[in-house]
Amino acid sequence: AGVKLLETRNSRDLTVVVATSGGADSVALVRALQQFRLAGEGRLVIAHFNHGLRGAESDGDQVFVEELGRGLGVRVVVGRRWGERESGIG
Repeated sequence: AGVKLLETRNSRDLTVVVATSGGADSVALVRALQQFRLAGEGRLVIAHFNHGLRGAESDGDQVFVEELGRGLGVRVVVGRRWGERESGIG
């Protein structure tokens, strides 16, 4: 049903924001949505929030997500407890 919904809307005007932790499940979702984006003209944005609860590990997750976005040519918006940062291709 979700795929049919995407097919019936004007994909040029569609922006999908996907929250991504950097774990296997959310990375698989990003890659699947990227395939839909390649088939249409919509926009995909990756969102990641670094809570900073695990110190360097949390920072590593953030870097991984930023690199994922860069590699896919997808805009990445990162939120942190102490501010927001944007990277990737807009």
